[in-house]
Amino acid sequence: MAEVVFSRRLTAPSTTNKFYIKTTKGGYNKCIQIKEDGSVLPNCVGYAWGRFMECQPNTYTCRLSRGNAENWYGYNDGYARGQTPKLGAVICWHSTRSGGHVAIVEKIYANGTILTSNSAYNGKRFYTKTLYPPNYYMGSAYSFQGFIYNPTEFIDPDTPIPPTPKKAIKHKFPWVLYARKFRERK
Repeated sequence: MAEVVFSRRLTAPSTTNKFYIKTTKGGYNKCIQIKEDGSVLPNCVGYAWGRFMECQPNTYTCRLSRGNAENWYGYNDGYARGQTPKLGAVICWHSTRSGGHVAIVEKIYANGTILTSNSAYNGKRFYTKTLYPPNYYMGSAYSFQGFIYNPTEFIDPDTPIPPTPKKAIKHKFPWVLYARKFRERK
């Protein structure tokens, strides 16, 4: 798959963004509808499901779980998983007090700190949060499980892209002119 420059989401999606609207209301999201207008927000599951799709070029569905966030990491959806953050990945936590939490990695700093985009059930429609390795602490009730990787390989927009080397122009020897001069000498 071709590499794609990652487009960070640092502000709330519009209320008409189809990635965050239930399929039965004309959107692309299959998660639980929260609002009458079809919005799946505020809810971390609906947000992460929509954002995961939104990150990928020309993708309008995904195989992520639509159940409680704490069950996402163990769900068999075919996406790769790991303990190292990647742009566009879902970060997952188990919780002793709720259904867990999921968010999307929007930025990775050189020291391993990450910036995530989030939504919270019965809470904020959208917010960002900075988290620190190794356990990406969300609070005493949450334990970090890992990352679900987006299948698209993203290029960090802060990384300068090296210029494409120009091909050397090969000048062809003007044989026609050489032949004329050779004839003129005779």
